[in-house]
Amino acid sequence: MKSLIVTPKGMNKLRNEVESLRRQMKELQGQTAEIMEVGGNQWHDNASFDQQGVDLRRLDAKLREIQETISKATVATPPEAPVFKVEIGTRVKFYVGEETKPREVVVVGHGESDPDNDLYAYDTPFASQLIKKKPGDEFSTQIGRAKENIYILSVQLAPEVFT
Repeated sequence: MKSLIVTPKGMNKLRNEVESLRRQMKELQGQTAEIMEVGGNQWHDNASFDQQGVDLRRLDAKLREIQETISKATVATPPEAPVFKVEIGTRVKFYVGEETKPREVVVVGHGESDPDNDLYAYDTPFASQLIKKKPGDEFSTQIGRAKENIYILSVQLAPEVFT
């Protein structure tokens, strides 16, 4: 079984999602009597009852998926400062190609990517290429349709991913 790494924030999010799904399932199951009454106390030929079954199976599948992720997950610990290489929980500043303005991303745990907020999970294609790189390292990668050179400027601890 492949181990996944999540941050403490990511693990909390997963556990909260499990609780939310359990509440949704319980609420949906509590509607069975009302659904049966609307359908003439019949389970067959009752579209609402059929839809409830579909919704419960969807929630149950999502719950099992998250529980499996939790069972495979290891919670990352903050890297010791000073940080010399890219790893989970670090903020990376870098140049792309000939750009004059540096970009910055934070490397986070599995399933925690949020590109709109510059968060990239360690196991995504781009972040996986950053792992173990140090300031001054340069490498080429595909970004969209273009092959670009990446030059690492700095690596710092991103403490916010551990709270």
